[in-house]
Amino acid sequence: MGIDTTEQELGGLFTYEGTREVADRIQFIKECICGPPAYEADVESLDWYEEGRQIHVSQNAYFIDDEKTLLFDTLTPVGDRVVVERLEELLDGRDLDYLAISHPEANHAGNTWDILEAFPEATLVAPKRGSHHEMFEIDKDEDMLVEDGDTIDLGEREVEFLEPVFYDHAMTFWMRETTSDTLFTVDFMGFEHMDGECMQFADEMDSPVTSGRLERFNSYAFVWLRYADEDAVDDAIGRVLDLEPEIIAPAHGQVIRKDVDEHLELMRDAIHNFCDIDPETYHVHTHTMRAGRQVDVV
Repeated sequence: MGIDTTEQELGGLFTYEGTREVADRIQFIKECICGPPAYEADVESLDWYEEGRQIHVSQNAYFIDDEKTLLFDTLTPVGDRVVVERLEELLDGRDLDYLAISHPEANHAGNTWDILEAFPEATLVAPKRGSHHEMFEIDKDEDMLVEDGDTIDLGEREVEFLEPVFYDHAMTFWMRETTSDTLFTVDFMGFEHMDGECMQFADEMDSPVTSGRLERFNSYAFVWLRYADEDAVDDAIGRVLDLEPEIIAPAHGQVIRKDVDEHLELMRDAIHNFCDIDPETYHVHTHTMRAGRQVDVV
C-alpha cells in the first residue's frame, strides 16, 4: 500500500500529512491536529507516551475510486486548499461524483462548499435525519439525503449508509463499503497517536491501542456515554460486531485493519471504565483528558 506524504504546517496547529491506501481503491486523506508534549502530571497515565514527542489526533477523509468516485467527509476548513489539491491529484482529471458528509460539524463538513465549488458536478450526500438542513444549505430537492440502509452503486463497489450505533451528533450517518467490509465510524473508535506515526495503521504503531487510550479520546468525544446503561453499551457494541467489519476507519484515529473484534472489546472496556467514574469528578476527568494536564478540584 503506497503512502504519499506532504507535511506542512497550517496555522501552526495542523500538519497535513497526505494519503495512504486503506484497501483496494480506498484511500485516506489525512491531516493531524498537533498538541504540545503531555504535561508531566499526565504522563504517568499514558503508557504509550514518549517524553518530548507531540501527541496528535487524526482528521481523516476517505476517498473511494471506482467507476463513480466518492469522498467521505472534508477535513477541517484550515486545510481547504490542500484537500482540493489532493483530490485533484487522486481524481487525475476525472469527476468527483459524490461528496458524503457524515455530520455538519466543521471538522467533518467545513470544506463542503470549497469542494463543491471545485467539483460542481458532485452530488452532496447528507443524513436525512435531523432538522438543521437549511442551516447548512442542504437542498432537499437537489442533494441526496440518505437514511439507514440506503446504498450508492459506485460500479464494482457499493457503499451503504448506516444509522450510527454511537451518535456524535443527531444528524449523523456511518458508512460501510461492502466489498472490503470497511466500516467508517466517524468519531467513534478515535484515539491519539505520537508524531511520526501519522501515516501508520494501528497495528504499525510503536505501542498498541489499549482500552485506556480509547477511553482518553472517547470519554470527551462522547461525554454523554458517562450516563449510559452498561447493558445497553454491551448491546450496542454487539451490534457493531454483528456488522462483521474487516476494517474500521474512524475520523479521528488510525485505521484498524487487524484484530478488529479485539479492538471493539477494548472499546467496550473503555466505556465501562468511564461509566464507573464518580459523577462529582467526571467533568474534571474529561477536562484533564482534553487538556493533557492535571486539574485541581475545588
